[in-house]
Amino acid sequence: RTVYQRSSLVYTDAPTDWRKMAKQQFRWARGSQYNTLRMMPWMLRHAKSLAFFYAVDIVLPFLLMGAYLGWFVRHFVNGEIDLYQGFLWEHGRVRGAIMVGVLAVIGSMASAAVRQSRHLRERPSDLYRIPTYLVISTFMLTPIRMLGFIRMAHASGWGTRAGGYAGERGRNPRAAVPYVLAVVMFAGFALYHP
Repeated sequence: RTVYQRSSLVYTDAPTDWRKMAKQQFRWARGSQYNTLRMMPWMLRHAKSLAFFYAVDIVLPFLLMGAYLGWFVRHFVNGEIDLYQGFLWEHGRVRGAIMVGVLAVIGSMASAAVRQSRHLRERPSDLYRIPTYLVISTFMLTPIRMLGFIRMAHASGWGTRAGGYAGERGRNPRAAVPYVLAVVMFAGFALYHP
């Protein structure tokens, strides 16, 4: 049996270097997404809104990186008209692209501030850390989430404790399923443009 204790305080080990943090986040990404998909049938029966939020958590990294890739290819390689073409026509390619980037950063910061509003109410001085948080989240944690999704079906070892679980060495044909899903999501988001 469990009870909720509002006053409880939980501490987690936080790595102090980038390599250890990346390994920790990769482990967490693999485990959380694996368990999300494992529990999805139950959530769809008993907690549909929870299922939606967890499914979006899995899909969003692919959407973000696919959108970036698609915009880059359409804009710089194919020269196609896109959503931001007005900025480019009005201000030129370089200045317009900078303006689009600035607007994306401002929008991302506003979104992060809204998502972190409870924390920022308690510690408003952390507002200046949001740009760093966004860079780390976009360019480090998002690719790690994608890689964690792809590798979630591999039974590999923990690698953090002496004598820990070493993983399995045999081939698992089901391990190909996340690869296929990842390619379909990433390519679908990158190629789609209305």
